Amino acid sequence: MTVRQAAASSRRRSRDTGVFVRDTPAVRALERGLDVLRAFRPGIVTLTNVEIADRTGLPRATVSRLTGTLVERGFLEFDFEASAYRLGAPFLSFGLSVRESSPVLRVALPLMRDVADGLRINVGLAVVDDGEVVYLDSVRKSRLGLFRHVVSGSRLPIAETALGRAWLGGLDPAARRRALASLEPRYGERWPALARRVARSLSTEKRVGHAAA
Repeated sequence: MTVRQAAASSRRRSRDTGVFVRDTPAVRALERGLDVLRAFRPGIVTLTNVEIADRTGLPRATVSRLTGTLVERGFLEFDFEASAYRLGAPFLSFGLSVRESSPVLRVALPLMRDVADGLRINVGLAVVDDGEVVYLDSVRKSRLGLFRHVVSGSRLPIAETALGRAWLGGLDPAARRRALASLEPRYGERWPALARRVARSLSTEKRVGHAAA
């Protein structure tokens, strides 16, 4: 099968199944560059090459080449005083583009506002990325006050939040086991106690229809 035939076949199966399928090999250099960018999180102003290497597991020499290229292309900026990198301006427009182009948000936001206003509760919508939930949007109307400053792009851990545990509860058993196994290395010695709390939340969710943390 040629590359063109493989691409056509994967596109057809993606349309038929509703799940993205790829038969052609990934571009490893691009994957590593994206890993570098993913190392940046809200609240992190700058990262050095050493810090990026620690967060990604990539060799420092590889990180140095990637950050140099990303600076040249404008996706990272170099802070000379801190000898570290920060995200560049293109990511501001990327975020706006995600919000404006999301068909899910167009449908969900009016409903979220209605529920939040009617019940005076906080309503959030998020997707899962790299062991965390990333908020697409949040309507904060809780009568009990604002517990957490959550805005579009906020990232919170799956295992420690009600939203993340609700997502776990919606998975089939095999997918849930895989998700929990992928989370375990992040917590080390904390995981056994946290896993028990997650299990209790999932049991409660199954019984009453919602998760808590």
